[in-house]
Amino acid sequence: MQTLTPVLKYHLKQRLKRGKEDPARLYERFGGASFSRPSGKVVWFHGASVGESISILKLIDQLLERQPTLNILVTTGTITSANLLAKHLPKQCIHQFIPLDVPKWIDRFLTHWQPNLVIFIESEFWPNILNGVKKRQIPLLLLNARMSTRSFTHWKRIPKTIKKILNLFDICFTPSEQVATYLKHLGARKIILSCNLKFTADTLGYQQDELIRLQNICEKRVVWAAISTHPGEEEIIIATHIALKKQFSNLLTILAPRHPERAASIAEKITHTGLTTLRHSENMYPRQKTDIWMVDTIGDLGLVYSLAKICFVGGSFVPIGGHNPIEAFKLGCAVIVGPHTANFIDVNQALNTALIQVPSVDGLQEKLAYFLANPEKSQKLALRGQEIINQQQQELSTLAGDILSYLP
Repeated sequence: MQTLTPVLKYHLKQRLKRGKEDPARLYERFGGASFSRPSGKVVWFHGASVGESISILKLIDQLLERQPTLNILVTTGTITSANLLAKHLPKQCIHQFIPLDVPKWIDRFLTHWQPNLVIFIESEFWPNILNGVKKRQIPLLLLNARMSTRSFTHWKRIPKTIKKILNLFDICFTPSEQVATYLKHLGARKIILSCNLKFTADTLGYQQDELIRLQNICEKRVVWAAISTHPGEEEIIIATHIALKKQFSNLLTILAPRHPERAASIAEKITHTGLTTLRHSENMYPRQKTDIWMVDTIGDLGLVYSLAKICFVGGSFVPIGGHNPIEAFKLGCAVIVGPHTANFIDVNQALNTALIQVPSVDGLQEKLAYFLANPEKSQKLALRGQEIINQQQQELSTLAGDILSYLP
């Protein structure tokens, strides 16, 4: 890896040009530190990006509640996650960017921070970092471990490599029985089934007065939502609206594309079919004759989930792998997904008695027609989803205790 150092330096320069690195903190990527090491014990968490970062916040609260003098170091690899954590981490927590996987840079990082316990989230395997941690005889845990069938198939081709990596971890915690089976097959030494950290994130917020305004506007409308849609899915949503409008003349579809910058091109597709659309980014709210209200703004999904009592979560009719259904359930919204949900297999398995998965566009239209005509049925599924989430959250305390048992 040392021979790749010039390549990695060039890679960082290119990322810097594209705005993917913070110029003021670039030294952190070489193992340098922007803060002094605090006195006392340090627990180091590493999560790749936003999802992993958010998932550990409640767990950190639990750890600090049990041991208030504990210091928490969190590393991630993206500016977005750094900005997010700056708003949400408790005071005694420090964020740094993860150094690249070069032995000299890892040694510089570990020498400065001297963590007493190291916890990696989900599926981040950086060999030099993991070896550096174990050489210093620091307890190393894998938390919320996940592994897709595709990754499992890949690792089976190099069994000695993955076994060596997995044996660096003192213990692997996973919420998935399937992943536990994969890890055992690949040579992990100790595996424990645990709660899923994704279920412990805070409920999405929204402005109560804005929700009341929308509820008044939509009082006589039949409302559903399509969330985090990708190219190829908006056409499905438009066709679904047209089909359902034959049964529900007062239908309102709320469309929130995954990437709001695509809103203008999506609006053209909508109007081309003869449907009417308004955009939230233009401070427009649905009117009585509006067919599709596009929420092309950031941070408003809590509002959408609270207004619509059933939604389709995108990235699942195209091979993206799906998106998180938990946020919708927390706000009392039932969830439909398509066939492509590989990114959330563990979550969907836990929610399988509440989640509606359909294999085709016809299935989406059929399920929506049924649940829009029988809202009490979708409410029952939403409540079941909330029960499952609450069960997962209650198990977080047990996980915190298990983690602290590894702290020297």
